Amino acid sequence: MKRFVLIAFLAISFSAMVSADSVMKQYYHKTGKIIYKFSGKATGTYEYYWGDFGAKKAAKMDMYVKVLGFNKKMKLTQISIKEKQYTKRACKDEVNIEDHPQYVFWKTHQSISDPREFLVAYMKENGFKKLNKQETICGLKCSIWEGKNETYWTHNAMLMKLKRRKMGVTVTMTATSYKTNVSLPANIFNIPK
Repeated sequence: MKRFVLIAFLAISFSAMVSADSVMKQYYHKTGKIIYKFSGKATGTYEYYWGDFGAKKAAKMDMYVKVLGFNKKMKLTQISIKEKQYTKRACKDEVNIEDHPQYVFWKTHQSISDPREFLVAYMKENGFKKLNKQETICGLKCSIWEGKNETYWTHNAMLMKLKRRKMGVTVTMTATSYKTNVSLPANIFNIPK
């Protein structure tokens, strides 16, 4: 499930990076907030916020996963500030710090200037194929990308739905609320301690 959390955060962070000063600029809107609900073998919520067109990102997950008849609680906070990603799991005392994988990808694809074009390059390089159908989520038409164990639904390079299959367990995360250009609390991007 740790991989699911990382994949979810990466998938949500899709987009292009455009800037004269070589700072990753991922989204069309300066700020935003998406609330997701888990289903399948999981229950709970995932909140995702972004600021400065994606230069700052915050994710808060509270999820119960049912595996082999047991419920496992997973709670974490994940913050990305430009190229660094900070992850704090409720069950551990330390904060994991690493390079943000999409930022690493962007470093070799800086010529792509549109979030949708970056999404296509990122998905293709990671083995995903775009299906010839769409689905509406939160009133938005979404493209569908299928990979070996995951399927992504995206709108304007934003993740709207994710389905992950592993060892017979399917977990789906679907957006229930999508808002852009919203006021965000000043502390939402504070690095966890």
